[in-house]
Amino acid sequence: MKRYYLSDDFVAHLKDIYPDVHGEQETKNKLIEPLFRRLGYDIDCIEDVRTEVCCGTGIRKEKVDYMLCISGKPLVLVEAKDWKQKLRDVHTNQLFRYFCSTGCKLAVLTNGLQYQFFSDFVKENIMDTIPFHTMNLFSLTDEDENLMKAICKVQQCTYNVEKYIVEAKVRRFMNDKAKLARLLCDTIVKDSAMYDAVYAAVMQL
Repeated sequence: MKRYYLSDDFVAHLKDIYPDVHGEQETKNKLIEPLFRRLGYDIDCIEDVRTEVCCGTGIRKEKVDYMLCISGKPLVLVEAKDWKQKLRDVHTNQLFRYFCSTGCKLAVLTNGLQYQFFSDFVKENIMDTIPFHTMNLFSLTDEDENLMKAICKVQQCTYNVEKYIVEAKVRRFMNDKAKLARLLCDTIVKDSAMYDAVYAAVMQL
């Protein structure tokens, strides 16, 4: 597959500069935010990207680094770390708390070189503890490009994040007929407009 969002030139540039990037803030500015722009999000527009957003529940309020939005509606949560920092369970737990307090169906933990993608495959509206997909800039795959296409701002009217998550769930549950049936039933009840996407994904198995 020819990559557009993760083109060779774009990725080569990130690979060239990352050794000279120092600290979390530079990781955000030089490695992570360029990808947001590549996906069509204006970093300086609050309708597209919100930064340091208060999340969490109860008395303790925490802040997630980024929230990608479509016309102000939350779409993707992104928690960023220094590229030199290995992504660990403690970071996942932090993102878990953010996910539970927002309407986002996709959460991302990244150090600018590796991206871990989480959703609610096991229990609805509760973020899974294990990512359903991991993207590494040093070993990109076709699925990485497909996921970037789903997140891309201009794609939200056609092939969007919600449809991608549904298709990913179908692939995950392909050997579990009970879970597939439940997914179809839940979609009909909660979002009939998404039923066709779920059914089509099932038929492609």
